[in-house]
Amino acid sequence: TVFAQTLENTTLEQTTAGTTMRYTKLLEEPNEIPILLGQPNTFIWAIGGGNSFFQFHKWYNKVTLDIFACGTVSTMPPTGAPSAFSGSTEPTSTPTPIPRQLDCSNFQQTIQLTPSSYFSYLVFEDEDAEGGGYFKGEMVYEGRGWLGFGSGPTGGSMIGGEAIIGLPDEALSDDNPGKYYMIGKRTSQVTLMDPLQQTLINSTITQNDTHTVLSFIKLLVEERERPILHDGKNTFLWAYGEEDSNTLGYHRA
Repeated sequence: TVFAQTLENTTLEQTTAGTTMRYTKLLEEPNEIPILLGQPNTFIWAIGGGNSFFQFHKWYNKVTLDIFACGTVSTMPPTGAPSAFSGSTEPTSTPTPIPRQLDCSNFQQTIQLTPSSYFSYLVFEDEDAEGGGYFKGEMVYEGRGWLGFGSGPTGGSMIGGEAIIGLPDEALSDDNPGKYYMIGKRTSQVTLMDPLQQTLINSTITQNDTHTVLSFIKLLVEERERPILHDGKNTFLWAYGEEDSNTLGYHRA
């Protein structure tokens, strides 16, 4: 009935780059399945083969997520970075550090890497999906340079690690951003994985006059690669190029 239509802040946006649906829903409502905090919830999703509701869905699946309440006050890094999903390379505003509520609508957590960079992530756990689920990440750097984020041996050494690297001056492709093996510290020892291993989803590297943004979705478990543990300890590595250096080489941090 009309009284059951209680969603708030609902939007459906579509551009040549993609379609985005957003909404806010009450956790518990009469005659509806509740969304449980601190417990597993099973969600289903579908993507249509067209814009007509009565067309058969092209993709569909289920995902099980543990839901936790947002609200932790966090000092977020500078605003004004270009959004990897907006299609715009212009700053959204003058970069200014501001404290604000942690927003879990897009990411579970945001981590300050340096005063000028941060990383946000979200884990989708789904035992029925390929790789056991997905790891969504976004690295934002207040500056211009290539960006890299990956995993490595305990202790944080890059040798023996793996990285996702985005090169802003190169065209977006199946291997930019791409996955790399790091067998040493020299540039020649940082090598692209085989084409069949370039399995990133929605990976982008964007840059404007003030910011560089690396965004990707990666399978949690893949052959010949370090797994990402959804309920264990992971050692991650990150780096960005020297100031105004978009060519892969020695990192500034």
